[in-house]
Amino acid sequence: MLTGLTGICEGAKAAALAMAFTLIESAQRRWRMVNAPHLIALVRAGATFVNGKLAERPGDPPPEASSPPPKPPKRS
Repeated sequence: MLTGLTGICEGAKAAALAMAFTLIESAQRRWRMVNAPHLIALVRAGATFVNGKLAERPGDPPPEASSPPPKPPKRS
């Protein structure tokens, strides 16, 4: 019977953990800085942004997004 072979051995667990740690460390070196650190508090508080602009109330689009853009004049 294969009762002892179905689990992962301790060496494989340690190797997987070491590999995950190494991958996370290498990814961390390439992480970008936040472009707008002053907005992090708003995001954590639940503020809603639409197209990069802060919405006044959740569910309300900003004023420029609510009206359609003007149509260009037709040429004759």
